[in-house]
Amino acid sequence: AFDIFLQARRLMLAGRYDEAIAAADKAVELDENAASVAMELKSRAFIRLGQFDQAERIARMNAQYVARIDGPDSSEALTSKASHADTLRLVGRFDESRDMAENILRTQTQMMGRDHPDTRSTAKLLARLPPKHTL
Repeated sequence: AFDIFLQARRLMLAGRYDEAIAAADKAVELDENAASVAMELKSRAFIRLGQFDQAERIARMNAQYVARIDGPDSSEALTSKASHADTLRLVGRFDESRDMAENILRTQTQMMGRDHPDTRSTAKLLARLPPKHTL
């Protein structure tokens, strides 16, 4: 499964997104422990293919999957949620992305501190978002 996942990464780098998605699916068939990493790769591939709804759906499913496996406030779950927030940003759903990232950042700051790499990464995500629109 690991070799197939590496192949999927190489295919992504080569711009062969459909093939990368198929390889990621094959890796999961061989080892279900590869599911989260495969879903992350697939979400990014769908963004590059312009299939934004599919990308967001997979990012959301991955965040839910990791939260169910590792617990909703685990470091892994928060990272997956931040990835989902970043996917929302990439598909132009800025307000949803901001709300999610702000909640994640609060939890990360409480659990890991302001200087933890994951906390800083989420803060950078927030900095990349345009200002919130208010009515």
